[in-house]
Amino acid sequence: MPSINVPLISIALADPTRFGILRSISSCEMISSHALCEMFGVTPATVSHHLQQLRLASLVVSSRDGRWRRHKVNREVLGAYVSALSKLALVHTEAHEDSASV
Repeated sequence: MPSINVPLISIALADPTRFGILRSISSCEMISSHALCEMFGVTPATVSHHLQQLRLASLVVSSRDGRWRRHKVNREVLGAYVSALSKLALVHTEAHEDSASV
């Protein structure tokens, strides 16, 4: 599993538009910046900003395709993030059960 920055990913996903962009990207193999602009009704600069934050969190990988960039989800990082959150929930559940039995 890759090394991930859970707080950075959490911050990146806290923005509703950014979360929606990630969800849209994850629903297909690859998607262009232009398509994301049309889907979300925002400017290229706004999409670019959100994608930069998702790339900094290693959630999205981008490549140039002519005039537009194409983006795909880094599923390995996303999977590691989900796993880290699952472990956190498990630790919380176990701690709660231990304190209830005292």
